[in-house]
Amino acid sequence: ASSPYFKSFIKERQKLEYDVLFVGADKGRGEYLVQLETNMRSLGLKTRFIIVASGRLSKKKDYYQKPMPYLDVVELITKSKAILNVAMENQQGMTLRDMESMFFGVKLLTTNKNIVREEFYNPNNVFVVDGLNMEGLPNFLDKPYLPVSAEIKAKHTFDSFINEITCDESTE
Repeated sequence: ASSPYFKSFIKERQKLEYDVLFVGADKGRGEYLVQLETNMRSLGLKTRFIIVASGRLSKKKDYYQKPMPYLDVVELITKSKAILNVAMENQQGMTLRDMESMFFGVKLLTTNKNIVREEFYNPNNVFVVDGLNMEGLPNFLDKPYLPVSAEIKAKHTFDSFINEITCDESTE
């Protein structure tokens, strides 16, 4: 199972400022992220990429920015049309970015090809990024987000997670 999401983080959508948002640690993805952002900007998209060092001992790179509190990340999500998830190799299950897409009603761009197997997947809301190919991305971003059902969302809340791990099956 994936990590649950805290409903208390969910905020109202704000006036859009960005087409694509990325916030995360380098984890060996930095150069690829910089290239992706360059390609997106060449398509006329407004991006906000915040790449932070993977750890204190990481070599400094000129594109690194300061880490930010999660509530500041949430604020950026509310002002973005889509969030980018560059999955780690062998990524299984849903990630925090996948949850944010679902709970905030923002589109998801992801390198995780397995996303099509997730029950919340909808080709209208999720764009699978293949290498540096951004063909079709502007059209995808122009389509409206189709909300995920309340039943699917409910399965991914912290409340549901607690219920699942504390449920006494002998009383069912």
